Amino acid sequence: MKYLLIVLFLFFSACTKCTDSSNKKKSPIEKQSKKQVKIPANPSKECLEGPGSEYGDPPILRHAMPNGFQLIVCGKKESDNLYADFHIYPVDKNKEVHPHVLIAEEGLLVQLELNDDSVIVQQLLPFQEQNIAFLEAEITCDEKQCLRSASKCIYKKISSDVDPSILDGLEELRGNLQKEQIDAVMELALSGNKKAFELMDNLDIESALMQEEEPMPSRDETDPEKQRQEQMQKLAKEIKKFAAFRRAIATMQGMGCL
Repeated sequence: MKYLLIVLFLFFSACTKCTDSSNKKKSPIEKQSKKQVKIPANPSKECLEGPGSEYGDPPILRHAMPNGFQLIVCGKKESDNLYADFHIYPVDKNKEVHPHVLIAEEGLLVQLELNDDSVIVQQLLPFQEQNIAFLEAEITCDEKQCLRSASKCIYKKISSDVDPSILDGLEELRGNLQKEQIDAVMELALSGNKKAFELMDNLDIESALMQEEEPMPSRDETDPEKQRQEQMQKLAKEIKKFAAFRRAIATMQGMGCL
């Protein structure tokens, strides 16, 4: 009996050490994630899998922050300090990966202002030929972690020359809208028109976009399937952009910006 107790004691002691050792090996992002996270050998030079990037891709930006942290930006860069389809995570001085501070929303653009002790994040809403800033947050790091602040609304309401009477009767048309009518609804929504808000939720814009879409010339005109796929990809992109616009309008309404 005495020997059995000794064996059991040694067994449970060994298991406790194994558990402790396993916890020590986990990075902060692994501890907080509900699913398994694949961590590269050098996470400051190799990306995690995420929007716009595959596992092991080189980052598009690395920005030094206070207390030994680096912010790693992986994904797609549109132009100088303008990004789309990307994600940002911190890596500490021990090369441990911390939880994401930003995962970009599909269909929106983000402008990053890089400072010595912070990064200012502005969300931009693409509309016609403009990128309209509507939300702003700040990423900062202390000794233990990096965090993004709550977003604040920075949207400056536009004035519209569109006659609001164009909205009359559009709800009955549902998915039979023309491109000009869709643009009018979006512009009036940005100007704060309440009827345009309601139409944004009730109109079948996706069907309207499908009707509006014209066949695209394919590089290989003898391949109708390829031509159809290109057309559907373009259509899917437009539908995602409109969905992002609709969510942005709802967010601005909720925050009292419109």
